[in-house]
Amino acid sequence: MLAQRGNGWEVTALLDWEFALAGPALYDVALMLRHEHQLPQAFAADFIARLAQQGVELHRGWHQPAKLLDLFNLYEFPTRGAVEGPLVRDVRDLIELTLRHWDIYAFDSGAA
Repeated sequence: MLAQRGNGWEVTALLDWEFALAGPALYDVALMLRHEHQLPQAFAADFIARLAQQGVELHRGWHQPAKLLDLFNLYEFPTRGAVEGPLVRDVRDLIELTLRHWDIYAFDSGAA
């Protein structure tokens, strides 16, 4: 986006279309919280609260479906081209972590 400033124009926002798709907001939540285990504990709750303030309502029990969407994405990841080394280990570790905590995500139903 551009905004007129004085006698010129200034870039005020930039859209990154790398992961653009028409889909549920829960997909964006899944991507944002992919590494929540490495983030401060309050991050996920604050993020979900901010979504609610912006009118994005998540259903009760949203966490497990979000993780399922992320699993689909992670399983598909190696088909995108040359994926090797640390990236493969990271994806494998994320899949294993998600499956290991699957039951926790089912009961972690903090709704926005």
